[in-house]
Amino acid sequence: KKVALQSQAQTFTGQQTLSLITPAGTTTVPPIDMTPGTNLTTPLAGAVEFDGTAFYATTNSGRGAIATPQFSIGTNTFISTTAAQNLFPAANDTLTVAGGTTYLIDMYVYLTVPAASSVAHTSSLILSGGTATITTVEVSIIASESTTSGNIGAAPRFYRGTGLTAFQIWNTSTAATAIYRMARVHGIIRVNAGGTFIPQFTTSAATVAIPAGSPGNYITMTPIGPNTAASVGPWA
Repeated sequence: KKVALQSQAQTFTGQQTLSLITPAGTTTVPPIDMTPGTNLTTPLAGAVEFDGTAFYATTNSGRGAIATPQFSIGTNTFISTTAAQNLFPAANDTLTVAGGTTYLIDMYVYLTVPAASSVAHTSSLILSGGTATITTVEVSIIASESTTSGNIGAAPRFYRGTGLTAFQIWNTSTAATAIYRMARVHGIIRVNAGGTFIPQFTTSAATVAIPAGSPGNYITMTPIGPNTAASVGPWA
């Protein structure tokens, strides 16, 4: 049975076998609007589901989460301070995260402090800024610094980032020497109560020169399931 959906909303209940042709979306009505429900106890090949936290699709090999990444690209304008500074552009530096949700995080940051700094300092990454109640941060961080632009350094360091405190991942710079810092972050963040999530950084001393970020800096946050999720798929 083939059904061409009209522009007005139509609701189907129960099990239907249909071939759907959806109308074009508008600014107020999406082509398809799935009502959150409970996932099938036994996955069904061909099924698409939505539990209010993430979308899922099932193939013959089992159920999997459908990625719906939320991202920001660019850099904020920084000042000379030891207070936490938001990493990404002012218009897109704060993500509203849902409660009871596990997110995958993927982030790349490149920061520069010019030679006029004249103040030795360390720098830290913060993944717990904002109003959301975060219960778990578990990430792998690759970090390095160099006095040569574009050079990631002779000895990149690997960190395990856990907890809600700042992670000091960039070592002490030399006074009056330009420093170029890079970090790549992968892992999970579990949110209990929803709210805002703001990636930030701090320096241990206010630099005379103003730090700058790369326009290619980015962060991706992808919801993958409830904040208690242990797996999706036919794991055993």
